[in-house]
Amino acid sequence: INPQLDATLDIGFSSVRWKDAYLSGGVYLGGTAAINKLDDVESGLWTATIGGTSGNPSSVTYLSQSSMYTKVGDIVTVTGTLGFTTYTGGSGTLQIVGLPYTAANVAPNYTVGAALLEKVVLTSGYTWAVARTIANQTYLEVIEAGTNIGWRGIQVSQYPSSATGKYINFTVCYRAA
Repeated sequence: INPQLDATLDIGFSSVRWKDAYLSGGVYLGGTAAINKLDDVESGLWTATIGGTSGNPSSVTYLSQSSMYTKVGDIVTVTGTLGFTTYTGGSGTLQIVGLPYTAANVAPNYTVGAALLEKVVLTSGYTWAVARTIANQTYLEVIEAGTNIGWRGIQVSQYPSSATGKYINFTVCYRAA
């Protein structure tokens, strides 16, 4: 294919399409500037674990550690479910540890995503929880917030150790370092 005029030829037609493209580099979408080059797409599974900012639990009995990721360029979307019955030890802000890529150190220094927590005891006045990245780290912090009250880290101890079937469901999209 050697077009004589810029932007005048298509590859294939709506009814006669090409099947696969194998490239040794990237593809430019919507322009020729470096920002338009897509040269990295991947997806996979990763194993998340429970942690704490002041100390990780010494043992955790997991029911589920189902986590996956998709990376397009330097944007990573992680989603998963952590289920556990018991844990021993651990302190500080609750963490989801083991992100597949380190979070970038760009403004803002953290990105926030969804978190659904089952059987956690929120602090009085706090009504919802989210998960967020921390710059240059490979974990998510789980924080609680409320209307006109601000936010704070959910402590590992806010999950009652005696409750069975504790779950954390999460989805966060962040920029990789």
